[in-house]
Amino acid sequence: MRPSWRRVPALLSALTIAFCVKFESSKTDSTPAVTTVSADSTIADTLVGLATTSDSLPPVSITPMAPSIAPPPPAGTPSVATLPAPAPKPAADTGIGVATSLELEQLRAVLVVPVQGVPRSALRDNYTEPRAGHSHEAEDIIAPRGTPVLSAADGRLTKLHESVAGGHMIYAGDASDRWIFMYGHLDRYADGIKEGMPLKAGQLIGYVGTTGNAPIATPHLHFAIARGTPSKKWWKGTPVNPYLLLK
Repeated sequence: MRPSWRRVPALLSALTIAFCVKFESSKTDSTPAVTTVSADSTIADTLVGLATTSDSLPPVSITPMAPSIAPPPPAGTPSVATLPAPAPKPAADTGIGVATSLELEQLRAVLVVPVQGVPRSALRDNYTEPRAGHSHEAEDIIAPRGTPVLSAADGRLTKLHESVAGGHMIYAGDASDRWIFMYGHLDRYADGIKEGMPLKAGQLIGYVGTTGNAPIATPHLHFAIARGTPSKKWWKGTPVNPYLLLK
């Protein structure tokens, strides 16, 4: 059976459409695909780069900007006076000082042994001996219970203090307002003493005892000295070794 020539145009039209579709398809396949990445919540901006939260983020470093230098003014421009920078404020007084050699010598010259009847030769240096969790930083002066305790120098009584460790305690300042004296483990205070009263070297202020954490069988005076400003902070200063000033 011979083909009908009437069908040839239709066949040619079908072939042309198929060819065009194939050609367009090949063009599309050759174009690289574009992938859109959604925002990832695990990315953190560190100001110096990007890092995932599983990485250690580098610290932010801020470099101060260098001061800008203004260009010189044109010739003939009248000069403008520059105000001087304000003077820095003095540092606040913390009540803590470091003793100078001269101050130590001056104190040594006026200091008395603060326990009546105890000669300087009987003192022993226990300033650096260990105590519970700290260094002693004081002088223990052994004496019978009830022995009079004396003011170590002229000055003023700043505080009558009750302490768990120190028992009945007295804090005093010297006449120069540089030295803090601390008297601890007192059996009792002397009659008539009160905070703010002036003191003279050798004046009766209390009695040797074992109040606080002192061993009951070892009455003694816990005597400490610190360089500070007792009129401002009666309790705070830089400790010095009393033995070296009393021996």
